[in-house]
Amino acid sequence: MQLLKQSTEIKVRVGPFVSSLDAVTPDTSVTLGDADVAALLKDDGAAVVDLSGATWAAVANAAGWYDLTLTDAHTDTRGLLEVIVQSSEDYCPVHVRFMVIDAAIWGVFFEGDGVPTEGVTTEQVRAEMDASLDAYEPPTLTQLNAAVAGLNDLSAAETAAAVWDALLESYEAAGSFGAALGGLPDAGANADALLDRALSGHLTAGTAGRALSRLDKTLSEMESNIRGLGAHTLESLSDQVSGLGEPDLTASGIASAVWDRLLSGHDTEGSAGEALARLDQPLSETEAAIRGADDEDLSALMYTLNAVAMATGVLGELLYVYTVTEKATNIPIPNAVVRVSED
Repeated sequence: MQLLKQSTEIKVRVGPFVSSLDAVTPDTSVTLGDADVAALLKDDGAAVVDLSGATWAAVANAAGWYDLTLTDAHTDTRGLLEVIVQSSEDYCPVHVRFMVIDAAIWGVFFEGDGVPTEGVTTEQVRAEMDASLDAYEPPTLTQLNAAVAGLNDLSAAETAAAVWDALLESYEAAGSFGAALGGLPDAGANADALLDRALSGHLTAGTAGRALSRLDKTLSEMESNIRGLGAHTLESLSDQVSGLGEPDLTASGIASAVWDRLLSGHDTEGSAGEALARLDQPLSETEAAIRGADDEDLSALMYTLNAVAMATGVLGELLYVYTVTEKATNIPIPNAVVRVSED
C-alpha cells in the first residue's frame, strides 16, 4: 500500500491490465473514458469520485501499466483511498489502494521536518515550562544530607564483605590485584603440586620429607626382597600372614600371649626373660630328680631345692622337709610334712 500526502497532487501507477480472455496478455489500449467503471473511493464512505476524465497515460516500456494523476482534491481526505478500473469485455478488473496521511506526518517521514508543532505557539511552551517550574519543589538541605548520609554509613566489615564477594572475573586488568588472585592455582592444583614434589629436595632431619623418604626406601627394599622370593616361599609367607587372624588385644589376651611366649627368644642379660629362664632350669632338674628319687633321697633333694630357692631369691625363708614314719613299721606316713622356720 502506497502512502500519499494529504491535499497534494501526485501521479500513481495503476496496473497491470491483462486481457479478460486469457488473463495473461497485457492490454495496452486502456482508456478511462471507455471503462465500465473508473472511480475513486475515499475513506469513511465518502462520495464516489468519477475518474473517467482524469489524466491517464501508458507507462513506456511497461505494457499494461498506466500513470493516473490524482489532484489535491482527490487526496483531500485522510485515510484509505481506492482506485477501481474495470471492463468486462476488454480486461480484468484492476484495484489499487492508497493511504492518505496528514501533511505534517508526511513531512516527518519523508521531508525531514522533525516533530510537527502545528498549532503550538511560543507562549504556550513558555507557559507550560513556567507551570512545571512552579510545581517543582527542590529538596531542602536537610533532605539532601539525609540522602547522602547513608553513603557514609558503610562499616569496615561491609566494605570487606563486598570486596571478597566480588567476582574475580570482573577484575582481570593486567597487573591488578584481581588478576593476581585469579591466577592462583585451585585446591586441586595445589594437591597435585604437593603429591608430585620430589622427596630428594626435602631430607632435613626431623622433617616430614625425611620421614617419608625413609619410609619409601624401606618399602622399596621390602618390595625388592618380596620380588626375589620363590613361589614356594611366597605361598608359605601368605599362609603365615593369613594365619595371624585378628589379634586379641584385651588384657586377658595380652597376658596369655606373654605367658605363652617361649623364653628361648628372650635371654638378654638382666631381662625378666633371662631371670625366668635361669629359674626354670634348676626347677626342671629338681623335678626330674624328685620323680626318679626314692624315699631316702627326698631329704637331700629338698635341701637342694631350698638352696636353689635361696639362690634365686624366690623363698623368704629356709624350708626343711622331714619324712614322718610309723614307729612300729617305719613306714612313711603320706603327706606328713613338718615345717620349721629359722628365727
